This record gives sequence, C-alpha cells and structure tokens, in this order.
Amino acid sequence: MAHSDVIAQEVLMKAYTKISSSKSYVCQDERELNILKRFGFEIIGDRANLGEGAELLDADQISIHLSDDLEGTLRNIEILTCTDSTNDRLQERSKEMSIDGHIMMAEVQTAGRGRRGRKWETPFGKTVALSLGVSIDMPASAVSCLSLVVGVAVAEALLSVGVADVRLKWPNDVLIEGGKVGGILTELVVATKPVEVVVGIGINVGSASTIRQVVDYPVADVCDYVEGPVRNRLVAELINHVVRQCRYLEANGFASLRERWMQLDAFRSREVVITSPNERVHGKAVGLGSNGELLIQTEDGKRRKILGGDVSLRELA
Repeated sequence: MAHSDVIAQEVLMKAYTKISSSKSYVCQDERELNILKRFGFEIIGDRANLGEGAELLDADQISIHLSDDLEGTLRNIEILTCTDSTNDRLQERSKEMSIDGHIMMAEVQTAGRGRRGRKWETPFGKTVALSLGVSIDMPASAVSCLSLVVGVAVAEALLSVGVADVRLKWPNDVLIEGGKVGGILTELVVATKPVEVVVGIGINVGSASTIRQVVDYPVADVCDYVEGPVRNRLVAELINHVVRQCRYLEANGFASLRERWMQLDAFRSREVVITSPNERVHGKAVGLGSNGELLIQTEDGKRRKILGGDVSLRELA
C-alpha cells in the first residue's frame, strides 16, 4: 500500500472515531483538513463532519432487505470503516480460503480501482463500495461475459429501489439518464472449474458533487432519484440480484441474460466510436455477440466484434 494511502487511512479512521461520538472532528493541521476534504467531509473552519446525506453502513439494516432464498449462500458480510480497495482485500482472502459467499464493503476506499487500473477514490459514507466473492461451476472461458451479467443485476437492483431510466454502457458502466452512476470490476481469482471471481461494484449514493469536481463526464447519483435513506437497502438489493443472476448464468448460460442486457443498452442503434491503443472504429452499435462482444456495424455494412479490454466507447458527436 502506498505511503500516502496509509496516511489517508489513519486520518480518516481518527476522524470517523471522533465523529461517531461527537458529530465533528477538529482537524490537527492543514494536511488533515485537505485529506478529509478530498474524501468528501464537510469542512467548516477547523472542523470536519460527514455533512448531510451520509448514511453509514449497518449490517442489521442490510440483513432486513436480503432475500430469504440467499439463506445458506452468504457466508460472511464484512463492513470496513476504511480500506484501500475492497476488491484487493477480498483477493487477498482468496489465497487462504474459498471466497464464495463472502462480501466485503467499506465506508471509504483510498485506492479503489476502476477499469484499466484507474484509481477510484470514494467519498466517506456516500458511495457503495462493495465486493462479492462468487463461485460459478463453469470454465473460465464461459464467464468472460460476467461483467455484463452483473450489469443486469445492478440495473435491476437500482430499479427495485425506485430509480427509473437505468441503462448500461458496454462493457461495465451503469448510467441514469445518461450520467454515470457506477461501474463494475470483475476479477478472476480461481481459473479452474468451478471458477471463483471477485465482483466489485461502485455506486454513487450522495457522492456526485464531490466526483464532479475531478471528472470530465456526466455523473449521476442515486440520491437524486430516491428520497430517504437508501444506501443500506441498495447494498442488500445489489447482493440479492448479483447472486441470483450469477446462479441463473450457471444454470442457463448467457443467452437469455444477453437479451436483457440489450434491452438496457444505452447505445443500441446509435453511432459510436470505439477507441483502443491500436485503432478507432466508427459504426452503429447493434447489440452483443454470443460471448458478450460488442457488435458494431461499420459504414461498409460489415459487422465487427469488439472484445473487452483496453477500449473506450463513446457516442459519435
């Protein structure tokens, strides 16, 4: 772990401990103030607090909303106050035991990872940063579509808590009304059948104002669409739907889930440009291939299959 992340975690833990009892934390110096501001704390003079809209994770509240059919499936739900990356921590756990049914989440991440290794920091208490361990009785080659399956599950979870107009952007972004509300990162940890995968999900739940300061694309937030506390309920619904869809994939294959993903496709029938380190491809997005490849119809009428990896998809202006 980088030294800067260690320092950030120490400051965040101190602040959280103090705020839990007295609602605010007196910053010791400029460095602490800057760290807390970076992670979404409200700063008034030399004091920091969580501000409005911060709903802390609560295992009891999460359990209330878990489906009865998950009984016996979930082995452990762990809530961390602060960590570098829930995906990294669950991967470490996989070296010692099976992580199937293990769930890890955090109030804040100091070194979360997005696609292509991008660093992704989360404001304290205002993001879902969730990692699930899933075992699937399929060969590794058959779960290349898993991020798409999880995308369907995330969309269904958002719809279940009252968010409308949820769409998916290939291969692993989740959108609300065209703004990015979250993303998915799946990482294979056991490649022999049955495979084991860490499924990482990040969703904005009160964090959009902080994130908009550091990104150059439209950002959406669940709290703009759902009234009242929603973070714990959303965590439970994400677990419900991800586990359910992974079991469906295991039993039935990708074909029917592929149809559902295409119903949610934000770019279907639109002119898009695909950028990779080696080329740019212009054409119309026309759906998914049988293994989750993006299908592009180019100007010459041919269809190209775009695989995942180091690629970027944007609508053609």
